[in-house]
Amino acid sequence: MEYTPKEEFMNQSQFAKRWLVSRQYISKLARRGHIPKLGGLVDTVLADAFMKRNGIGVLNIPLDPVRREQFLKRLELRSGV
Repeated sequence: MEYTPKEEFMNQSQFAKRWLVSRQYISKLARRGHIPKLGGLVDTVLADAFMKRNGIGVLNIPLDPVRREQFLKRLELRSGV
């Protein structure tokens, strides 16, 4: 299985589309410290966990089992940090 760092970080617009919310809302969450960012990019694994935990938006993750498994592994690694 190949690691795909491309999905690990994305800009606010991409992340907003991923959750079907506005970019402005993601910006607001980032300013408040709820959405972790690194160098202007959203850390999708931790941000996805926040969005799911708080019931915000609708996650738009591909149904491909390989990509889903990669996401879950990254989430598990990050939650241990």
